[in-house]
Amino acid sequence: MNVLLASYWSYPATGAIDIYLRKLSSELERGGNRALILARNGWDQLRLAPGDAQCDLRATGRAIVPGLWSHFGTDYPLPAEWVMQREGEQYVYEVGALRLCAGLDVDLVHAHDVHSARAMRRVLPANIPVVLTTHGLLAYEWLVEKRIPGDVSMEWRYTFIRERAGIFGSAMTITPSEWMARQYRQVFGVPPDRLRVIPYGFDAAAYWSGARQRPKELPSLAGRKVITCVARLVPLKGHDCLLDALVHVVHQVPEVLCLLVGDGPDEPGIRRAIAAKGLEQAVVLLGRRDDVPAILGATDIFVLPSLQEVTPLAISEAQLLGKPVVASAVGGVTELIEDGRTGLLVPPGDPTALAQTLVRVLRDTGLAKKLGESALQEVARSRTWEQHYTRLLGLYDEVLWSYSHGARGVEQDIR
Repeated sequence: MNVLLASYWSYPATGAIDIYLRKLSSELERGGNRALILARNGWDQLRLAPGDAQCDLRATGRAIVPGLWSHFGTDYPLPAEWVMQREGEQYVYEVGALRLCAGLDVDLVHAHDVHSARAMRRVLPANIPVVLTTHGLLAYEWLVEKRIPGDVSMEWRYTFIRERAGIFGSAMTITPSEWMARQYRQVFGVPPDRLRVIPYGFDAAAYWSGARQRPKELPSLAGRKVITCVARLVPLKGHDCLLDALVHVVHQVPEVLCLLVGDGPDEPGIRRAIAAKGLEQAVVLLGRRDDVPAILGATDIFVLPSLQEVTPLAISEAQLLGKPVVASAVGGVTELIEDGRTGLLVPPGDPTALAQTLVRVLRDTGLAKKLGESALQEVARSRTWEQHYTRLLGLYDEVLWSYSHGARGVEQDIR
């Protein structure tokens, strides 16, 4: 089976999609299949891997975007510039995908966001099925991050429709959490038979092996209580709330050291906030790392103060290493953490509650050990990679069988 894994975002990059694509492509190849990955290489290049095939998206944009903007301005009253920019980016990606994938020998496309799902359905032949896994609820993320102004604006309507276009252009949409499937049913009007919930799975042995390695280029941890946050440096992840909380934590537990793992556009602002709050000796930005299991292995507490999440991989990774987790009670996080048993939940955007909970776990080693052990048992029992991969291959077979027997038609025409 030849499978094309498609992403609208950069690969490699910090985050869940990168980790998932690496593991899935490796397992497909190990099973005798061929796995190709279509993703950005940075923002301005689209790449088809393995191999050297690339498309310069900046040059492509110069050729087509002026015509698109003229069309928007002529046919639509007062289109928002933000909308025009997003649609221009989508068309540029689609042209790049067409150039790289035309004539490609592919049995099935597995897209990993609504944008690439929409693109692949539009540029590939109709007899190639598209399966979509949504790792994030993009429309809500942009609303929470205030990239779009409110849920009655043109920007929200456009984002809402764009999300639906990716879903309804796919033969089946996979979500990693019941919470996300519920949003798609209740808010986006997706029929239940178009959705499958397949929770993420984890290779415990690989993480345990990685955790035994020595982390690279870390500050001295001797005598320190280490808190680690693995997340992209974007507003959605709540780093500002964490820094406010750490001001109080440091006063009560002076030996605390917080490691921020990840990169993103908010890095300069986070650095300024660290200096302004006097946290230079207590917070270290590590950037994008390839030794996260080793870093987590040296950690006392994992924290994720996000304002919105679907099913963050980093929580399960920390739990798999027996680390106590403190996280915001948002989205699918409550499906990963049973408060008080496999971790502790705090209200999102509440630095006081976050600080109090972190101090509580730092001071109570018995509680920390109990939370970590219970979480490890739960992940090892119910979130294995074998469970996930078996269900995913079953879905591939189901969709391919449906197409081979002329049952295509679950998709809507989004061309």
